[in-house]
Amino acid sequence: MKMRRWIGGAVGMVVLIFGARPAYGQGWITLPNGQLGYVTSYTTSGMFICGNYFPSGQCVAQGTSVVLTNGGASMTIAFRGAAHTVTAVPSGPTSVPLGTFTRTVSGTGPFTFPNSSVGPRALYLGFAMNLTTLAPLPRQQARFFLGFVNPRTGILHVGANSGGQGTFVPPPPPPATYSGLAWDKLAIEREFPPVDGSSDVTAVVSVVPEPATLALLAPGVLGVLGAAYHRRSRAGGHRA
Repeated sequence: MKMRRWIGGAVGMVVLIFGARPAYGQGWITLPNGQLGYVTSYTTSGMFICGNYFPSGQCVAQGTSVVLTNGGASMTIAFRGAAHTVTAVPSGPTSVPLGTFTRTVSGTGPFTFPNSSVGPRALYLGFAMNLTTLAPLPRQQARFFLGFVNPRTGILHVGANSGGQGTFVPPPPPPATYSGLAWDKLAIEREFPPVDGSSDVTAVVSVVPEPATLALLAPGVLGVLGAAYHRRSRAGGHRA
C-alpha cells in the first residue's frame, strides 16, 4: 500500500513538472475580446561600420560599439540589444523596444567629431541590426539599417533607416489566414550630441494578412472603382 502511494505521488510530481504550461505561452492565442493574437519572444543585436575615410581623427568599429577619436578625446557609441516578449494583434501595431544606444565621452578636453572626407549627406556611420524571434518558430529574422550622416554642425544626425521587415509565423487556427509579422516604423532620436547620453530605438509590430486574402480583396476594390467609372461615363454621356 505504501509503495502504491509512493508511486502515485511520484506520478503526480511528474505530471506537475512536465505537464505544466506557462500561463502566457508562445504562438497564437485568443485574447479576452475574442480576437486572435500572436505571442513571440525576440532579441536584437547589431554591428557598427565606419562609413568612409577620416583624414583627421579615427573611427574604429568593434561589433556592437564604435569609438570615434579626435585629438585627446574620444566618444564611444554602444548598442545594448533588447530581449522582449510581445503580443502582436491584427487590429493595429504595437510599439516594441529594439534597444538603446549609449554615448560615453572620455579623454582630455571636449570631444568633437573627427572630420570625414565626403559630403554632408554621405554615410558617416552605419549600424546593421538584426531582430531574431525565438519561439515558436526559432531563428526568424528581420533586418534593419540605421545610417548616421556627417556631423558638420557638431551633432551626429540619424539619417535614413530601413523598415517594413517581416518574419513568418505558423498558420493560425482556421478560418483566419495570416502569413507573418511586420516590424517597421523605426523611431529614434534624430540627433546624437557629442556628450554622454542615451537614445532608445523602437519599432511597431503587427500581424500581416495572408497574401491570398489581399488577392481576394483586390477584385472587390477594382469592381467598386469600375462601377464608379461607368457611372461617371454614363453621366458624362447624358450631359453631352
